[in-house]
Amino acid sequence: MKKILFLLLIIIAVSCSDNSTNQPVNKLKKTYYHAYDYSRNFFLLDTSYYSILNEFYKLGYYPQSAASLRIKQIEVWETNTEGNSTTYGIAFADLEYKKCNQGERYDDTLLNTPVFSGVVEGGPWKLLDSSKYSVDYNLGIIRLKELKPDRYYAVSYRVEGESNSNDDDEYYGTMKSYYSPGDTLILKLIYRPNLIPPYRTIWQRLLKNYYTFDTEGIDVNKTKVKLYYINQNNDTLDVLDSLPDKLVTIFGVDRTDDSTGNPIPDGNFDLRFPFFNKSEGIIKLPSIQPFYSGLISYLQKINRVDLVEKYMYPEVYDKTYGEAKSKTERDRYLIEIITE
Repeated sequence: MKKILFLLLIIIAVSCSDNSTNQPVNKLKKTYYHAYDYSRNFFLLDTSYYSILNEFYKLGYYPQSAASLRIKQIEVWETNTEGNSTTYGIAFADLEYKKCNQGERYDDTLLNTPVFSGVVEGGPWKLLDSSKYSVDYNLGIIRLKELKPDRYYAVSYRVEGESNSNDDDEYYGTMKSYYSPGDTLILKLIYRPNLIPPYRTIWQRLLKNYYTFDTEGIDVNKTKVKLYYINQNNDTLDVLDSLPDKLVTIFGVDRTDDSTGNPIPDGNFDLRFPFFNKSEGIIKLPSIQPFYSGLISYLQKINRVDLVEKYMYPEVYDKTYGEAKSKTERDRYLIEIITE
């Protein structure tokens, strides 16, 4: 009986000393992306921005060369299916500029160009409110925030000319200031339904290195981004073979030491511009084709081109989503976002 009483006293003492608050323990939220899970709504306005974009990725900030193609004004158009628009236009995947302020205009013969899927598209259009898209005016990138897969999208815009004067600005397409009711718009095509590689020009301008995530509740101080490779034996590692760097360094998203700020990779994803945008929920891998040409560049740099065939994943960039996903022998890269 004494032993039983003694045990009861111990239990009571332990229960009284319990300092727990009964609050739920924070659970980690993990989100995974495959290489082909890039966002489908970021586009370059023109392939001429490629060189500027590559320089930007290398430097990590806007290069001086960006001034030569800086966008000064843009209008974004979406095909109108409501049937209440009288604004008809023809959108071209490739379109030369005109110096409208110097009297240059598009030739009327363009209006008779026959429709050719992915190259020339015609129809009724409506002007989108600026809240429906965002633009990087230095890099020539547009994000269609509410892209509707069954609609067509096109733009008209002007860029800086040879001088800072508006007189020699270069206009691509018809802008409102040069449009009269009843005119047929000349536009630059950005997107069409069922965008596939055979629509070569606009497919090339679809950016395939942006990955978007849900920003709700994101605290950068409690967030980590990791890159992994799944080996043949299903081991998930943050390195490749016997290479000296981690994947975050190989793919250019680890350039600084988080603890000191020094420009020395520390093996962690740099949660900062331009690689990570908390407010818009964007992860950018700084290469046009990170899992192909970007990876090849790294392997060439360290004289390990013998590994190119083993690790490259070109299908992400020259095949459809389904075709890239079906290449299971190459589908081994994962991007992981961990939040509390």
